[in-house]
Amino acid sequence: MKPNEQRIALARWMGWTNIRHNPKTDVWYGTPPKDHKPQWDVVIPDYADNLNAMHVAEKKMQHYGAFVDTLAQIQKVSRGSILLPHATSKQRLEAILRTLNLWQTKPAEVDVVESINRQIRSE
Repeated sequence: MKPNEQRIALARWMGWTNIRHNPKTDVWYGTPPKDHKPQWDVVIPDYADNLNAMHVAEKKMQHYGAFVDTLAQIQKVSRGSILLPHATSKQRLEAILRTLNLWQTKPAEVDVVESINRQIRSE
């Protein structure tokens, strides 16, 4: 998946809506989840480069064990490895998307946002 596809996929799963891109500024905006303040359109977190944003996403995971297993596979270490807590935000992002079956291995043929919405609605 391309970085922006990953960002949109996780943002949708986190509850962001009305996601759109401003090509002039190359910034992604959206309406945050209902439990987020403020409730007007703001910049979507750059999950791939923000460990704090990834921590929030990890706390939402219901299948944390599966996430840890996937993260270990991505890092090519054993599940109990001391290196696991040192995973980068990019590795954590990929692990969450793979655990949630939102990771797309081939280029999106349709609008990315709509594709992710369909996958989340079907869960």
